Amino acid sequence: MGVGGLFRDRSKQWLGGFSGTVGCKNSLEAEMLVVISVLRFAWSLSSRNLILESDSLEVVNFWSIVDFIYVFREGNLPADFWTCQGALCDHQVLWLDDPPSEVSTLILMDALSSF
Repeated sequence: MGVGGLFRDRSKQWLGGFSGTVGCKNSLEAEMLVVISVLRFAWSLSSRNLILESDSLEVVNFWSIVDFIYVFREGNLPADFWTCQGALCDHQVLWLDDPPSEVSTLILMDALSSF
């Protein structure tokens, strides 16, 4: 599946572009991958004030319901634990449907401290 996009400044002047193929099962997956790739590329250019445009209403609606909240590392012990575990792994990002027993206590503590 092909993907492509471009970077422009606020006056619509060309800053860069990209195109390529991705091994995605459907167009929604490809569009989501593009958003993530664009954010990475913008970060590498030190661009922090972005407007993302997409021809996928589903992608636009998905990202419009995302709230980003800053928390101290100590305020999210389960995520911190997994970050440390990930640094020790030799595989790509792995999704788990159920939390392993070694992190269950941290998840419970985190949930109780949120109230």
